[in-house]
Amino acid sequence: MQTEPLRRPVLITLFCLFVIFVHGVDLLRALDIDRIAYLRSYLPLWYMLLTFVVMYPIELFGVLEIWRMKRRGLNLFGSVQILWVLIWLSYFGMAPKVGQIIVIAVFIYIVLAYRNDMQPHPASNP
Repeated sequence: MQTEPLRRPVLITLFCLFVIFVHGVDLLRALDIDRIAYLRSYLPLWYMLLTFVVMYPIELFGVLEIWRMKRRGLNLFGSVQILWVLIWLSYFGMAPKVGQIIVIAVFIYIVLAYRNDMQPHPASNP
């Protein structure tokens, strides 16, 4: 039995390109010494390290897995979003920005609409 290749919805492509562009620009801007000093003046060092060394790479890998139509990408990206919201609410006492809320809303739609069309992790049952 031959399986039909998965067709990637346009919404997933646009979502992934948007997240990669926004976070890719953030990562490139963070390489500037003046930008690092500016960020360091109002953000704690642990948050900067967590963001640029742990969360952005995990989020970008999750987005690539979503683009490849793999369910583990949904888990990775969703986990990072939950962690970000919890940090902003508990540590900074701020609600997420409008842009992050929109990204989360689109992500939730993708989960609800396309999760069953994505390939499960090889170790799990579909």
